[in-house]
Amino acid sequence: MASSRIPSSNTPESSGNGGGGNSHTRPEEGDYIINWHLQYNAQVMLQYESQLRTLVDQIKAEINKMRVDADFIRHELHGPHAHLIRLNNEERDLQSVMEPISNLQELFRLVANRSSERIIN
Repeated sequence: MASSRIPSSNTPESSGNGGGGNSHTRPEEGDYIINWHLQYNAQVMLQYESQLRTLVDQIKAEINKMRVDADFIRHELHGPHAHLIRLNNEERDLQSVMEPISNLQELFRLVANRSSERIIN
């Protein structure tokens, strides 16, 4: 998955302390600016994760509506229904975007959690 490209939160390059292992004992100038960015990024990532969850729900609802309508066309309307394949292809295309969206949703959640962990206390 794409999350392997993000440094682990316990590596020197991601900890923000230069890798020296020094524990934070007193506030430094600029900490509030750093915290602002970390908090902002965490909030934005969680908002995007939520929006993606909503998008997935909308796609699932649309797929269900398409299935119901296809059944109605097949069973209630006269005709050869040669164009139903278009609806089936549309369903397949919608299904194909679900996994990448879910992966992106997971990545946003991961980044949000790591941003929250980096906040200076």
